[in-house]
Amino acid sequence: MRFRSSNAGWGILLLLIAAFVLLNQFTDFTHIGIGSLIAVAIAVVMIVQCIARMNFAPLPIPLAALYFVFQVPLGLPFVRLGILIAVAVLSYLGLDMLLPGKRWRRRHEFKFDSSEAREQSSAGNTPSFSVNFGSAKHRLRADALQTAHLNCSFGAMEVVFDEVELAAGGAEVVVGCNFGAIKLRIPRHWRIMDQVSCSLGGVDIGKCFSDAAENAPRLTISGGVSFGGIEVRHL
Repeated sequence: MRFRSSNAGWGILLLLIAAFVLLNQFTDFTHIGIGSLIAVAIAVVMIVQCIARMNFAPLPIPLAALYFVFQVPLGLPFVRLGILIAVAVLSYLGLDMLLPGKRWRRRHEFKFDSSEAREQSSAGNTPSFSVNFGSAKHRLRADALQTAHLNCSFGAMEVVFDEVELAAGGAEVVVGCNFGAIKLRIPRHWRIMDQVSCSLGGVDIGKCFSDAAENAPRLTISGGVSFGGIEVRHL
């Protein structure tokens, strides 16, 4: 039996939204808001997918979303959204180091699609990657990288630039990160230009990149982050 957690996740999301629409005909949910109800549905889907894949590292992200939605209705201690996001991202990174997803998957009885577990290698000077409700690791190969597009929603993405040469005028990584985490691993001698727009999120660039020479290969990181974080570390 092949267990496709992505299909199951979207199925659960649609069923939850349908249930909320139906229940709203009998009970007033306006004090919570339809936007919050959809956020709850998405968070529940992500929790189900984490459990199904035996990959527990991303769990703090949907749990933080649930806490934010229900802290007032349930009378829980108030925590600012920015603090919740910071705690969720830090917890995710810590769990990701302590509980590697592959090790947990090997113990699981289901037969997963191998594409979900293995590291993916991609070649080209204008690559594009997307992750939704899951996690992925990509290793790039490029002889003159120009632009890379990275989109991550409700999940985690790691991109390794160990076999990449930048174009003569530099290169740009355009990110779209919503309720997720993106980690970039790049050569230490590159010069990093941070042009990311953050809304309740952040970009963490390693201190070593501040010492890069003026004429070093230049990588510009642009795009937007909402309810998530980007981490840039050297190889």
